Amino acid sequence: LFVGDRTLGALRFSFDHSRLFDDDERAFVQALATQAALALERARLFTVEREARERTALFAAATDLFTSTLDTRRILEHLVSLLVPWHAGQAAACRFDEEGGVEIVAVADRADPLSTVAVSAIPGRHLAAAPTRGQLGGRGVPDSGGMTQALRTGRPARSPDGTRLALPMVLGGRPVAAVGLAAAEGRAYADDEQRVVAELVDRATVAIGNARQYEQERRTAVTLQRSLLPQRLPEIPGLAFAWRYLPGSAGALVGGDWYDVLPLDDGRIALVIGDVMGHGIHAAATMGQLRAAVRAHAVAQTSPGAVLALLDAAANRLEQGRIATAAFALLDPASGRLVLASAGHLPPLLIPPHDPAHYLHLEPGPPLSAGLPDYPETAVTVAPGSTLLFFTDGLVEDRRRPVDEGMELLRAGAAAHGTPEEVCDRALAALGRDADTEDDTALLAVRLG
Repeated sequence: LFVGDRTLGALRFSFDHSRLFDDDERAFVQALATQAALALERARLFTVEREARERTALFAAATDLFTSTLDTRRILEHLVSLLVPWHAGQAAACRFDEEGGVEIVAVADRADPLSTVAVSAIPGRHLAAAPTRGQLGGRGVPDSGGMTQALRTGRPARSPDGTRLALPMVLGGRPVAAVGLAAAEGRAYADDEQRVVAELVDRATVAIGNARQYEQERRTAVTLQRSLLPQRLPEIPGLAFAWRYLPGSAGALVGGDWYDVLPLDDGRIALVIGDVMGHGIHAAATMGQLRAAVRAHAVAQTSPGAVLALLDAAANRLEQGRIATAAFALLDPASGRLVLASAGHLPPLLIPPHDPAHYLHLEPGPPLSAGLPDYPETAVTVAPGSTLLFFTDGLVEDRRRPVDEGMELLRAGAAAHGTPEEVCDRALAALGRDADTEDDTALLAVRLG
């Protein structure tokens, strides 16, 4: 059975007595052999094509999963869930913990689909020193010794019978994680399948590298952001303050939210909150420059509208040229008189001691750097015992909820009783905000009397 110059097999004929093929029979047998060879080749090509489509689908699914998160643990969980059942009966992933030990991150078992879970909920579980198999919560960890070796040495390992693999995940010449696999019952890893597994591991490694780089950049930006915000607010008789800053979660770098409190020589207090559009170090740097400009202009100016006009000019001179919103207010603690203006920022929430909370009615001007420095002012009298809550849009708006709905939830959840600290806590709770917010969130609560 020939296809080109390759022999695929042979047809053999036998009889219970001696005989010869005549020319017609020979032609028939030759045609039969040719058709059989073509059928075998078509089946082989179909199998190759099907396997190629499956690999393409697998790699596409892997890319989607690996790029859907910037968390190393989740990437390893996704990798294990792809390896089982596609290419393993069991699989596990491990990495170095903070103390330099080896921590198992995820385990999967084809025989028990419910075991395909992360093991982060099982505290204190680490790879055993046994050379072939450890146990974690009753689940087998395939080839734990080989996986540990791959993680420590950065070199792949394969059992003599070919039924187990351990592949390291190396970044910058240093192993950061490893994956161990055990083939399904009665199987061993062929070279082609091992290459597919290695490709999946390589893609996961690239994703981990991106996640680690993102996390490093995010830590740098958060450090910069926090260093530019007030470390403590001033102590002023008759006033109490509280503030919160929550950086955006994984998927969004830290942004440019800020707040400030500045006592003036005439006894009034300048209150400011702002939000630079965008994320990352540049947004945080722009925030720092705008905060410095506010402090410089607030001392020399007595009008919130004038301060915002000067801040607009300062924003236009910045190299980054980012759009920003801000609200600036002057509060007289003695009389309770509050004068404020807004550059495209959301109005503050006033929580009186005996009446329902409500938002101050403001006529907002354009955002900073728009080049249209017209900022109308609003004057109100704040009663003793009232709390003013300034906030950025990260508190009330996200992809699941429009800003109007979020603002109503905030207003409905506000209560007059309680310290500014409790007001901030209730505000975050009313909107379901915690340390895992999508966008930056800043709050400044001021209580009079």
